[in-house]
Amino acid sequence: MTLSRPHSDTPPYDIKGLANLFLDWADEDGIPITPMKIQKILYFSHADYLQITGTPLASQSFEAWDFGPVDPSVFEEFRRFSKAPIQERAYRFDPIAGKRVLAKIAPCGGDLKILRSLYNFYKRASATALSDMSHDPNGPWAMARHLFEQGKNADRRMSDKLIVSYHQSNRPS
Repeated sequence: MTLSRPHSDTPPYDIKGLANLFLDWADEDGIPITPMKIQKILYFSHADYLQITGTPLASQSFEAWDFGPVDPSVFEEFRRFSKAPIQERAYRFDPIAGKRVLAKIAPCGGDLKILRSLYNFYKRASATALSDMSHDPNGPWAMARHLFEQGKNADRRMSDKLIVSYHQSNRPS
């Protein structure tokens, strides 16, 4: 279990805060984002950020679920929207306040520029296109699922090492 940091301004960031940032930008751009699309934008942004900086973008790990890379906490937060655009923001539990609070991040200038660039790149793709990209039979999702099927990856976790290794050699910069 990964404990999320409150209002982070350095990576790795809380994934629900990242989701909210991307959803806010999508609202500004008038782009509807479904639960599947936010998962894929988060995953590919994490992979690209790893490739660019050598540092994880998200403090949580992605898992190789049947329909692609998924962060379970983001899935649970937005599952009620099913295939419809997300209309609300993600919350996290604040143990000090003893209640759920809006998940936020405050990336520094350099990170903000990278995140905006990644969002701008992936926002144009459909959820289906992003899902298809994440299902490469030689990619980290397929490899993590294969390990799971062999009993070698019980939590279906997609390690950052596996993600960056694949994306460094198979994706354009």
